[in-house]
Amino acid sequence: MNTEVKIVYQELLKNKYVRIAIGATLGIFVLILFFSPKSPSSSNTGGSTTSSMRTVSPSSFPTSPTSGGDYVSTISDKLPIHLGAYKTSANIEVDIDIFSTDTSGGSTVYFEIYGLSYANPDSSPFTNPNVSAFKDGYSEGLTLMKNAGIDPTKLTFIYSDIPYIQTTTSAWVQKLGLHP
Repeated sequence: MNTEVKIVYQELLKNKYVRIAIGATLGIFVLILFFSPKSPSSSNTGGSTTSSMRTVSPSSFPTSPTSGGDYVSTISDKLPIHLGAYKTSANIEVDIDIFSTDTSGGSTVYFEIYGLSYANPDSSPFTNPNVSAFKDGYSEGLTLMKNAGIDPTKLTFIYSDIPYIQTTTSAWVQKLGLHP
């Protein structure tokens, strides 16, 4: 039987179309490996799904004016705020970045928490450890702002430029009552 398999294999490799198909399959496999995201995977987080690439979209900014006026210009010397490798109660390490951009607007700042997965919008900390990690990171971010002399109640937060992260974080903030 072993020799029969060997003979069939050799006959297949003689066929030009089989060789092309095998080459194309291997080529596509190599391209997938080369271009796939290279983020560390963890059983707790399901891998990091946040992106460090920023593509600003006008739709990510609030459309209604807030009472904050141009508060960001008065606190610009206190931004950015960064805290790396913050250990949460869910045993997930997150990075917290709070910053403004030239186009963010008068009371708008980015409040981004990296290192957890936003792919599962489930807002229960009992079934989704990323919710607990987000809640801890959010609370720590508010504390960092207050310690820097920034009043978070005068700010409007953008949690990400990525639509599904915006949707998930907005739902978590609302359902968990995390507003400053």
